[in-house]
Amino acid sequence: MLRIDHHGKTQSGQLVIELHGVIVAADLASLAVAVASSSACGPPVLDLQGVRFADATAVDRLRRWAREGVILQGCPLYLQALLAHPTPPCRR
Repeated sequence: MLRIDHHGKTQSGQLVIELHGVIVAADLASLAVAVASSSACGPPVLDLQGVRFADATAVDRLRRWAREGVILQGCPLYLQALLAHPTPPCRR
């Protein structure tokens, strides 16, 4: 289960969205709404410190948002590793 909290603004005026719990594909629609609605003040900041798990679809979406300018902060080490190295296709 994912909890999305709006946590104010950075010194430069960007909105901070704190995420807590587990991010799975089913959560991405509500998370996309939060990101889009927070983009009016510049790229939002996603604080990922409270994320315990993210499935492959969620990691791909986070990676895409980062390329589009969304700031990812507070990434746990496991999530940093997943974001840095795309998963290779399965071999048979």
